[in-house]
Amino acid sequence: GDYLFCSDGDLRAHEPDIMKWVTEGRSSFKDVIRRSQGLIMAWIDEKGYCNVYGKKLTKRDVIDIEEVKQWSIFMTLRLIFQGISNSVDDVFDRKAKQYAENELAASQRVVLRLDTDKDGVADNNEGIDTFSGSLYRR
Repeated sequence: GDYLFCSDGDLRAHEPDIMKWVTEGRSSFKDVIRRSQGLIMAWIDEKGYCNVYGKKLTKRDVIDIEEVKQWSIFMTLRLIFQGISNSVDDVFDRKAKQYAENELAASQRVVLRLDTDKDGVADNNEGIDTFSGSLYRR
């Protein structure tokens, strides 16, 4: 399926009432979660990381999604609250700013375990330390 980096349940762990803000006609925040996932993958692409064949990495190349889960959760919450904020410094704006700080902190702690050689496994020498922005070999 989607191979999403987080779920509605992960969002509820931080904001128990979050589901009351789901867009009319929807039953989940999967659309926002997908957007966060796309933004994380765009970050990886913008940094110039690719597989050994020179192709863009895909969401399926992120082997250990636990590494990106917190980053995805906080980014998704930030996007949700930015979307419902309708004035500067309202409660939603303050929540969005707090989740933006949490997002930045989470993104700097990530060590992405990636499948860069397309064998379906993140070998010990395949990964990215997002804080330093370097590909590492163990």
